[in-house]
Amino acid sequence: MFSGEVAVIPYLLNIVMFLPLGFLVPLIWKQMANLIRILELGLGFSLFIEISQLLNNRSTDIDDLLMNTLGALSGYLLYRIWTKWTGGKTQVAQTPFAELPLYMAVVFAGRFFFFNEQGFAGLIYGF
Repeated sequence: MFSGEVAVIPYLLNIVMFLPLGFLVPLIWKQMANLIRILELGLGFSLFIEISQLLNNRSTDIDDLLMNTLGALSGYLLYRIWTKWTGGKTQVAQTPFAELPLYMAVVFAGRFFFFNEQGFAGLIYGF
């Protein structure tokens, strides 16, 4: 259930935050240029972030999960518009698909260790 108050700016920021995921992943990995795969990736990565917030003594929110997934979907729709507009001629250096979980883990680890009050951020910033 959505929260009682409608906070438009945080909702929009959650959507904007996941736009690059939906746009760049199919651009880099052609096998991910599928609506269902992008929805699964957006939902899975957002769920991973929300669950990891429990380790940081933060609260999770279903609104964030839904808005992040909507952002990945919106990014994918922008990717589809881009490929129609360019005729699919955009070339990006293809990287091995097996690297995707590594990139996701690095993003998570960076967020968890460097912006966590109990992690390195506590040592660096003196929380």
